[in-house]
Amino acid sequence: MGCQNPIDLLPKELLEQIQKYVDGKTIYIPKKSENRKHWGDNTDTKQLLASRNCRICSDYQSGMDNLIG
Repeated sequence: MGCQNPIDLLPKELLEQIQKYVDGKTIYIPKKSENRKHWGDNTDTKQLLASRNCRICSDYQSGMDNLIG
């Protein structure tokens, strides 16, 4: 997420309306909920953890008692 100048992004009328509420302050405009990515979507961490957890469960169910190391 980078900062961008709203003068370059927003219509003048909208910028003037926003300035009525937050003149000179920094604000964050979040993404719409349908555009948000879920945790782990940008990396393979989610899949790696799921795979690791399945191995741990499988080892436990097969009687392994020392899961560390």
